Amino acid sequence: MITLHHELQAHTILAMEDRIEVGNIEYELNNNDMTITHTRAFVEGKGIGRLLAIAAIEYAKSNGMRIIPQCSYVRALMNKTEEYRHLIAE
Repeated sequence: MITLHHELQAHTILAMEDRIEVGNIEYELNNNDMTITHTRAFVEGKGIGRLLAIAAIEYAKSNGMRIIPQCSYVRALMNKTEEYRHLIAE
């Protein structure tokens, strides 16, 4: 089972499976904006990238932030998901 661990100080969310990192998403914070820079999934076919992206987007949403999706995967996900489009800062 994949679990997510939010490392607030490092601005990273880790995806872990059996205590092994299987993916991560990195972001930067500037005032009220979250810039999502990279999403990495080290194992394919488990939806790890999507889990990480949604976790980061939901964190920003719950904290009243706008999102600058530099990561192409997150940008595509946000553009095709109605409930997330309004969070895009650009």
